[in-house]
This record gives sequence, C-alpha cells and structure tokens, in this order.
Amino acid sequence: MPALVKRGKAHEPDTVESLLPVLEQQLPALFGGAQATTASHRKLINSLHALFLRCSVVTTPSADGRSIRLSGEKAFGDKFREMCAFPLGVKKGVDQADRVVKFVAGFVGFAVEHGAS
Repeated sequence: MPALVKRGKAHEPDTVESLLPVLEQQLPALFGGAQATTASHRKLINSLHALFLRCSVVTTPSADGRSIRLSGEKAFGDKFREMCAFPLGVKKGVDQADRVVKFVAGFVGFAVEHGAS
C-alpha cells in the first residue's frame, strides 16, 4: 500500500520582508557550523546555495516600472558580507577564521560551477 502524501498549503512567494528573518536565522547558523569543522562544509555549502537560490528569485519593480530590482539577492549579499566580516573582528583564533575563508571559497566555487549549467 503506498504511503499517504500530506499536502500542505500552497507556498506563497517570498518577499524581501519575509526573507529577512530567514536570513537573520539561517546565515549565522551556517557560518557558525563552518567555524567548528571543515568536515561538514559540503552540506553547509549546499544549504547556503539553496538559500541563495531562494533569495535570487525575489524581485521588486523599479520606481519607473520599466525594470526590476534584484532585491532578494541584495538582501542576501548584505547579510552575507556582514557574516564574512564578523569573524574577522572576533579574536576566536586563526583556525576558525581559516575555516570561514575556506567555507566562503567553497561556496563561491560551488555557485560558479552550478551557475554555468
């Protein structure tokens, strides 16, 4: 007998306002996990990329109405830069900063690789 599939409510499209709490919650958790060990970087990079893709589809019309703004990408980029700069100012140790740099490099490489396909 096949398993029952529960169907939830239809997912409403994200807005910048709905993304900000998600970014505030998930990005620190991802960067915190990346500081602990490099063993889980691949999983964290996949999660970060999925969050980036979710943000990248959020757009808003420009003031003149002729073009669109990539407001979701901008919100992601702002919070991502904040998360990259924060460990550099905190003196937790060289190992944690090295892991964050490796994590960011891994994410950028992953995004470039999957963006080309």
